[in-house]
Amino acid sequence: MDNSKCHIVISNKGGEFWEGGRQYTRNLIRAILSLPDEELNSVELSLLVNGQEELKAYDDFLSKLKICGDSNTILDPFTFVNRVRWKLKRVFKESFNSRLEEFLCSIGTTFAYPLMTSKSDRQSFRSAEWIPDFQYKHYPQASNTQEIEERKQAFRHIADNAQTIVLSSHHAERDCLELFPHTKGKTFVLQFRVFADDTWWSLSPTQTISKYRLPERYLIVSNLLAPTKNHFIVLKSLKILKDRHQAMPIVFTGDIYDYRNPGYYNKFLSCIHQLGLHNDVRVLGLIPKVDQFQLLRGSIALLQPSLFEGWHTGVEEARLLGKTLLLSDIPVHQEQDPPNRLFFDPYSPETLAKQMLVAFESNTLGYDEEKEIIARQSYSELQLDYARKFLKLAKS
Repeated sequence: MDNSKCHIVISNKGGEFWEGGRQYTRNLIRAILSLPDEELNSVELSLLVNGQEELKAYDDFLSKLKICGDSNTILDPFTFVNRVRWKLKRVFKESFNSRLEEFLCSIGTTFAYPLMTSKSDRQSFRSAEWIPDFQYKHYPQASNTQEIEERKQAFRHIADNAQTIVLSSHHAERDCLELFPHTKGKTFVLQFRVFADDTWWSLSPTQTISKYRLPERYLIVSNLLAPTKNHFIVLKSLKILKDRHQAMPIVFTGDIYDYRNPGYYNKFLSCIHQLGLHNDVRVLGLIPKVDQFQLLRGSIALLQPSLFEGWHTGVEEARLLGKTLLLSDIPVHQEQDPPNRLFFDPYSPETLAKQMLVAFESNTLGYDEEKEIIARQSYSELQLDYARKFLKLAKS
């Protein structure tokens, strides 16, 4: 191993039950790999995942990683001798995960992320942990009591013990400092950016629109069907426009089942029925990511009505594509502040109705190749800035 290089080990936070975490990991790796050779040559990059199946999510760039493996099998086995040694380290060296930390030391790790490791001065590498947001602080009714308490305990553990805490927005950093004042001086804001798989750009949005039998022009909402995502205001706004003979097609994508609110989907369908919006709304549910991306490419605008977000991936994807965005006027959307955005009061259907009409009437095309090319070129600078800021954290 070239000891002059910074060896960064990325730990995958996502998986089958948290696609957002998986996408976060993929986008971070893609950002680093997008750097010019003279910058990339100073780095060695490795990836740890949970489960052999999860490796398949990274097939497209495994060859560019120094080490990539399932932490369940690549780490030392749970023999009696190993268990005793790891327990002694936990007790006497205040090690959080002796098994993992031994492995990271053995491969010459410089920086591990997102991961919390021992604060011991004897540790041969640095680490940082990630907190996406503090939704429970702003919108506790979206979760059950047990989940909120578990989240509070997990975040307090990070606040008390992490070497560095990465937040995805300044809004989240302010929450962190308010809830855990003692974290002052060890927070780091890293506003993530997104990438699309290379093969997606050659696909046809028109074909995907035809596949789902959608109209040529539509607005798209892509979110989990949950209370914080504020879907009902879209229906109410659409009803206002329909009564004025100005209705427009709305396409909803995203998981229809929120385990914290199991009856929410049925309430949503009932509202569509009660408002008479059957011909104006298409609910596609959770569709393949590649299809969702093509439908975003073909849309008139992305409508993002959430009452709370951390740093929204969909907003970044729409910015990458140069789309018009209808954004609820909440702090994190103000912080993301993409071009071509129209803010609206997330509690005012009338305000949203007006902005929906503006977006629909001012964009004659859904898929606009020329606009998309310009947006991608502009966004590439944000992607590089994201990678460089991460490397600054890793090398500091």
